[in-house]
Amino acid sequence: MDNSLSVIYRLADTDDALNLAALLWEQINEFDQRDAGLRNEYINDCYNHIGKRLGNDLFCFIAEENSLIVSHIFILITPKLPKLGRPSEDSIGYYECTGFSSKNKIMEIEFFSG
Repeated sequence: MDNSLSVIYRLADTDDALNLAALLWEQINEFDQRDAGLRNEYINDCYNHIGKRLGNDLFCFIAEENSLIVSHIFILITPKLPKLGRPSEDSIGYYECTGFSSKNKIMEIEFFSG
């Protein structure tokens, strides 16, 4: 019997959107417990959001084992932004206007906040 892992890496498509939405729910609840009654609404909203954007400005690479997603990474294509360099107040304001946040001392963007 072969016990080796057989992991497949591939680009996600819209058929993966529901599983990815459920994984995102689990991920946010790992650190920030949300009302379980909101689970279905969050997953549905996230599923619709991912489904509309996959292949446009949103890409996701997944790792599968036995047809189960075991890891994923989202890549969000953003419009060209000026180099941040030394973070001046002007630069930070510009990034925040485009959706970035500096809550963790780095400029990051959430593609879905639910």
